[in-house]
Amino acid sequence: MVNFFIMKFNEFPFLRYFAFLALGIIAYPNIHFFNSNELLWVVLLLLLIYLAASQGLLSKKAFKNQWVFPFLAYVLLVISGYYLALQADERNGQDHLSHFQDVEAYMAVVLETDQEKANSIANKVAVRKVKTPKGYFDAKGKVIIYHQKDAALHIGDVLWVDGSPDRLSPPSNPEEFDYRGFLANKQIYHSQYVGKRLEVLGSVNERPIYSWISEIRNNAMLMIDRSIEDGKASQVLKAFLLGEKQDLDEELSEAYVKAGTMHVLAVSGLHVGMIYGFFFLFFKPMQSSRGKRLVILSIIVLLIWGYALLTGLSPSVKRAASMFTILSFAQVMSRSPSIINSLALSAVVLLVIQPFIIYEVGFQLSYAAVLGIVVLQPRIRRLWLPKNKLLYYLWEISSVSIAAQVATFPISAYYFHVFPNYGLLANLWAIPGAFLIMTLGLPYLLLVVFGISFPLLTKVLEGVVKLLNYLIFSVQELPFAQTEGIYISLVGMLLFWIGVVCVFYVYEFRRKTYVFVFLGLCFLGIVLHHSNWIYNTQRDELYIYCLNKGVAIGYFSKGDYYKFNWDLSKSEQAFKVDPHRESLASQRFYELKSQKTAGGRLVYLPNGEALFVNKDYLDLGAVSTKELSYFDKENWRVLAHRDSLRLGDKAYKIILSSGN
Repeated sequence: MVNFFIMKFNEFPFLRYFAFLALGIIAYPNIHFFNSNELLWVVLLLLLIYLAASQGLLSKKAFKNQWVFPFLAYVLLVISGYYLALQADERNGQDHLSHFQDVEAYMAVVLETDQEKANSIANKVAVRKVKTPKGYFDAKGKVIIYHQKDAALHIGDVLWVDGSPDRLSPPSNPEEFDYRGFLANKQIYHSQYVGKRLEVLGSVNERPIYSWISEIRNNAMLMIDRSIEDGKASQVLKAFLLGEKQDLDEELSEAYVKAGTMHVLAVSGLHVGMIYGFFFLFFKPMQSSRGKRLVILSIIVLLIWGYALLTGLSPSVKRAASMFTILSFAQVMSRSPSIINSLALSAVVLLVIQPFIIYEVGFQLSYAAVLGIVVLQPRIRRLWLPKNKLLYYLWEISSVSIAAQVATFPISAYYFHVFPNYGLLANLWAIPGAFLIMTLGLPYLLLVVFGISFPLLTKVLEGVVKLLNYLIFSVQELPFAQTEGIYISLVGMLLFWIGVVCVFYVYEFRRKTYVFVFLGLCFLGIVLHHSNWIYNTQRDELYIYCLNKGVAIGYFSKGDYYKFNWDLSKSEQAFKVDPHRESLASQRFYELKSQKTAGGRLVYLPNGEALFVNKDYLDLGAVSTKELSYFDKENWRVLAHRDSLRLGDKAYKIILSSGN
């Protein structure tokens, strides 16, 4: 079975290159044995050994240890991935902002246009110089600044910012979204609230293409707002055509998420594929000579990358544009290139250019979805071949949606912990609706960019978007539209995908071995789940969450979760408290009883003990504490016993001695 799987794996060389290159990138944060120069010497040494092995293989006398040749090749790929990550990590430069102490002010260049926040405006800036007590120095690094200037900032504006940027803080509560890690993957390690303590010194044109595209993009969004009367239709159209989801209101965004159709709003392979397919079918390059085919496909590639730039170059767009670029030039040489190899090669290209893109959820979901559609959809479609044309069309769309959902489910569950129950139903009109909106929207966008008005096209397009919104809201309002509280570990994700591979091989090759492997995986999954359940039923733990305002307490005992909230804001509950609560007990929540007393509240625990709490501290004098820990950088660290805890400093976990 293993040999057979390896044989199939060998049919896709770029898939192997991607796997080992990605392994090296993922290993980088956990391994720090080499600096850049040392690693180069290791690569050169291995390359020499590799060449020697290659010469041995090519000589008349067979090379005895032939396994050395591929082994060294894979080791080189892993180390190359590590080296790419090492080079891409800006902190390794001696002039990075993180190496300067006592920064008093700095000069920076604006990299992105204004992003509206609740009480300020955010911009990403690139530092050029810093001022310290020792003088002025050249520096590098990116900072997210939050300001309240009346005038808008533009890409290329040169700023003088007073004060020192702050290092981004790690999560303050367990299971809280790691915003620091999210920005670190984008090479951003600092932020600063500056208010009006900044001055525009001038402007530079360091990124002329981005500045030009940004101006076109902003003008297009302004024209869409002016020409589309319905506010929700305007928001959806900007997301569809330009990838601008910043303006989506919470109600609209939640409706598309619950319906399982948020992917149509994220400019991705679906949108780029429509552009590619339209020009491909219209010009029919495969029926032309190789020279003419090269010209036509080159024009299509330029149009795709122009659109990708216009939409902001999100990971999914870069993936799609890269894949179709590689596929186009592969079609110049061959009329039937491998989709999987083209997909893997595009991933390799993106990793070489931007190694840390591998951590972006959009990148992972995008590649998983396309791989699922390419590999699984044809097999799912063959399960039922209705003779009725309408049923066949609906089944075709459904099979695409099923394949994509099977491939992406573990990733969605791992990051978002939800599943849209009516996603299959909603996609029956969301995907055709997306195709219709793109068909009408691209000519509309082209006219908008050139400042040309076409009222009839605008009205028809607005009507289509309004109809799609109505249908999506109808699905979202159905009972049990979304299953929440789904948690899966990295091990669970791996087991799920191996199970899918086993089912695929059972269906494709009818081999009993894969049935036994699949059953073994199911048994292992049940054992792990049962072990986790047994562990949870023996826990007796008290949690005090770290908040800016208010109080949140959780008591987890024998699989049940009891909660107490006091003046807790909705935003802090959603981002700081609920993720951990749902990870412990997704369904069974109970309220802790409390009583108002002088200066605070008395909270009664199910084990018969009571806590006194006010807005500043929590009294542990009446609680039988076995172990006290505080949350620090994603880990619990033991703390010396004390009778009270100051609230708001840290998150705390108390293991009660009354537990089993």
